[in-house]
Amino acid sequence: MCRLTTPVESRIEINFSSSETAKAVLQALSPDNKDVPNGIDIRTMGEHQKLTVLVKTNNVGSMVATLEDVFQCIQAAETTLKEVI
Repeated sequence: MCRLTTPVESRIEINFSSSETAKAVLQALSPDNKDVPNGIDIRTMGEHQKLTVLVKTNNVGSMVATLEDVFQCIQAAETTLKEVI
């Protein structure tokens, strides 16, 4: 099986109900941005109530796996925040 390396980019923007929630989710995602495999670049930014996640990978398969991880982390952070607040 031949695996093509075609660069893929994705931008996700999520608007939360408050800037505090957006900031908390941003902080929860930050550790995941440090030790990523070669060929993957993840950047997260927050502004007011909006969280932006930029992902660049070398192929579609890596993009799908990375986005699944990002969404799982966001969901876990939201669930935790709801239980705490």
